[in-house]
Amino acid sequence: MFIITCFHHQINHCDRCQRNAPDNKSYDVLHPVKVVPLVWYLIGMDLVDAHTRSKKGNKFILTLTDYFTKYVEACPIPDKSAHSVASALYSIFCRHGSPAHIISDQGREFVNQVPVFSCLECT
Repeated sequence: MFIITCFHHQINHCDRCQRNAPDNKSYDVLHPVKVVPLVWYLIGMDLVDAHTRSKKGNKFILTLTDYFTKYVEACPIPDKSAHSVASALYSIFCRHGSPAHIISDQGREFVNQVPVFSCLECT
């Protein structure tokens, strides 16, 4: 029994064995996104790290892309906090209206408990 335990330990910690092991991970199937021919109906949203701070102190760029027209809206923000993201979204939604569907990568800044319309008193 001791030899079997040592054997399993050696295989589980051997770099060469781990690199050549079969990949048993299951991956989700990607589904195409159905684009509705309406402007600002379906948008994609993500944060881009600028790696340096601007003169105004902004380090991140909130990007929103309309899937139908491919129009991109970019808004610089100082940090990735939910409050900063919600405030930027509010200003964009005031200009273009609220979209019916938003696609994001489910980052913490997008799924936090701060609703966009709570920033009415922020701006």
